[in-house]
Amino acid sequence: MTAAPEQPAIEDRIVGSLTPGLDWMSLVRTYPLASVTVAASIGFLIGRARGREIMGILGDLAGERVDESVRSFLVR
Repeated sequence: MTAAPEQPAIEDRIVGSLTPGLDWMSLVRTYPLASVTVAASIGFLIGRARGREIMGILGDLAGERVDESVRSFLVR
């Protein structure tokens, strides 16, 4: 039986498809303050546009995790 070749992480595939040849890690190391500023600005804009939807999804996810934790605790 042969091992399946490792696939790149989804983040690597997304970033690689959007900006081929751009070394993000080097860019962030060179300009850390600008990188954090850009990331915070994009996060702020996404939050303003989709905040309620994101919070709803996160609430559902948190509820599922609590449910899993309680079930695993009770099964012991």
